[in-house]
Amino acid sequence: MKTGSEAKTAAGELTGIIVGEFEKLCAIPHGSGHEKALSDYLKSRLASCSSRIEQDAAGNLLAELPACPSGTQGPVVILQAHMDMVVAVSAPAVGTNPTVLPVLEGSVLHSDGRTSLGADNGIGVAVILALSCRSVFVHGPLRVLFTVSEETGLRGAALLPPRWLAGADFLINTDGFHADTEVIGCKSGCRETFAKELRPEPAPPRSRAFSLSLSGFSGGHSGDDIDKGRCNTVQTLARLLSDAEKELPGLRLAAFSGGIGFNVIPGDSTAAVLVPAEDAQRFPEWIENRGAALLGEFQDRGKLSAAACASPAQCWPRAFQEEVLTFLTELKNGVWERKNGEVSSSCNIGRVVQQGMSLLVQVMLRCDTVGQDQQMMAQHRQAAENGGFTCEISGYHSWHAVPDSLLARTVQCAYEETTGRKMTQKTAKVGLETAFFQQKAPSLQMVCLGAEIRRAHSVGESVDIDSAALLFRVMQKTLTALCAGTGEKERRQPPEPKNAAGA
Repeated sequence: MKTGSEAKTAAGELTGIIVGEFEKLCAIPHGSGHEKALSDYLKSRLASCSSRIEQDAAGNLLAELPACPSGTQGPVVILQAHMDMVVAVSAPAVGTNPTVLPVLEGSVLHSDGRTSLGADNGIGVAVILALSCRSVFVHGPLRVLFTVSEETGLRGAALLPPRWLAGADFLINTDGFHADTEVIGCKSGCRETFAKELRPEPAPPRSRAFSLSLSGFSGGHSGDDIDKGRCNTVQTLARLLSDAEKELPGLRLAAFSGGIGFNVIPGDSTAAVLVPAEDAQRFPEWIENRGAALLGEFQDRGKLSAAACASPAQCWPRAFQEEVLTFLTELKNGVWERKNGEVSSSCNIGRVVQQGMSLLVQVMLRCDTVGQDQQMMAQHRQAAENGGFTCEISGYHSWHAVPDSLLARTVQCAYEETTGRKMTQKTAKVGLETAFFQQKAPSLQMVCLGAEIRRAHSVGESVDIDSAALLFRVMQKTLTALCAGTGEKERRQPPEPKNAAGA
């Protein structure tokens, strides 16, 4: 038995290993769609401990690891994480795909404040590397699976060759956000892209221009944080401007943008506004007063500013402006429906951006059932039709697992043996790659585990590194227990998916 000091030293060594692996990932930019360099690094990193490595055209990576000790019989277990991260930055000058500089304070790992941390899902990648390449323990044959573009619609999982999953018995996904929780199902995800053609016109003469912004709000994950009362700056700015054009009929918009993606609650949004010269003096004060009332509805805090700026030569046509603001304010953002106290369906207005001569609005829906999908999309289709927007839809199924599967029970036992506490079991408020894995390998038993991650998808993102070490130990115990229990054959077929979001 280890003494207290020996156990503390061992724990420190383990967290040091995980942090070391994570720091190497941070040094390689790996925003969604830019994972090639990281995929190549991981291929090289796994070469020394794997018997076979394969990289597909999308950049997904599969490595097969032999059992330990050699010749040990056991079920085939897949350890899985995604390589890409949501890139949030504190200022445009940081760039769209920067390196990350992690900072460890006590047991909390965060970035230097310029960028998001990428603990979602980099900490899962680091734990799997530590577990598979730097630790010796009893386990059966393993497959390490790293996927690309999870944050942009689970694209890597959708493109994954089914043969990579064939013959495996269990899969442990490491994309969870809570160390005490075992996720055994997830919601569907539907991504709606609304587009409206923009034909600007000359700005009114004698106008005064202002840069109007909401900045520094918490943002966060559009699934995990959707019920935390955070300000969606896109919709809030649209509400503020809609009220302003009623108070100041001569107000005209020249630009509007905000957010960084479908699945991120926007924490920053800006607009370029023109007001008649006679209203220029009272405009900032009116904005401050009305803005304070609107922002009082939310739990987080940020900054509202209205600063004079150079006048643009063009602005939006009035009808276009009214239709866009009406559309953005009519969409029901946030929690749509709860069941048994839990979020059952939700909507996030994730981004507004001008591309060429079109204004794009990106929206993310998350639902438990087909009926919820249909209800929400019907409301959005009507709002889009009224506002002259076109719409493109993509999506993925929900994942419905067996709560008392052999894998789920084994993980629960491993957690209780490690901590002395019971593990929570739940269905995720977000979409997970396991939804596509279930389609490709229906008999595969799966769970999702994770470390304790806070404020994911924002520059304030952090992870408790002790919880990452706990994830390591729980996975290690689980793999050893599964190997020892190979005689148990009570695996169950999961039910067919109940719904499919999208087209």
